[in-house]
Amino acid sequence: MTITETLFAAPARVETARPARWRGVAIGAAAVAAGTALGLLRQPGAGALDTIWAEDGGIFLAEAVRQGPFDALLTSYAGYFHVVPRLMAAIALLFPAGAVSTVLALQAALAVSLLAVLVYVASGSHLTGTLSRVLVSAVVVVVPVAQGDVLNSIANFHWYGLYALFWMLVWTPSRPAGRALAVAVTFLVAASDIVAVVFVPLALWRVLRRPDGEARREWHGIALTGGLGAGLLIQFAGLLSGSSERELTPTRSSPSPASCSARCLPR
Repeated sequence: MTITETLFAAPARVETARPARWRGVAIGAAAVAAGTALGLLRQPGAGALDTIWAEDGGIFLAEAVRQGPFDALLTSYAGYFHVVPRLMAAIALLFPAGAVSTVLALQAALAVSLLAVLVYVASGSHLTGTLSRVLVSAVVVVVPVAQGDVLNSIANFHWYGLYALFWMLVWTPSRPAGRALAVAVTFLVAASDIVAVVFVPLALWRVLRRPDGEARREWHGIALTGGLGAGLLIQFAGLLSGSSERELTPTRSSPSPASCSARCLPR
């Protein structure tokens, strides 16, 4: 096998009995629940459920209140768009004001846990040992890879997302649902962080290669590249139109009383 065939190899499709399939789903759900709880419990101080930190309140939540969720979704911050955090802030607004801090923390912790389980599944094409797969996926939850910022912050989704993005680009799911999920995650991460542009060479390599020496394209690779390109198109369209600008010392907007009131501090 060549290096490209190994890197983008599809796992052998094994038909499993229905009980075994549901057992795998149950284990995955338990892992997500455990990872979410671990993320929430790891945060020191007043606790994850009683605090709203930095951009979560002062930018994403406050602008969703002032501008409305849709207009806020089309608003860039610090030079690029943040689609996933904006969507999470919009969801939080559906709940009573007293529950907003809890909803934001739960969404952030849940997103990280879901990405960890997704990495575990995607790594199956390359790592045969269960322990190896657990290690490359657990790092998402156990190790703070968010520039030393606080845990359980929707603003830090992109750091975990970028790690998962690599695995999406080298994963070849055997089922249509998995392929659709990989493309969706690729798009959402790219639409939430312009740094995803560093993965363009990997995506193009996957598209331009010829599987098994044949003169045919790999359609899943094309779909992944399209998802990455669509997300980055949003980012660069903002830059080219002037709607996305990044100052060296950007001024943060002040949170409005209706958005997070005193919950920008521990309550």
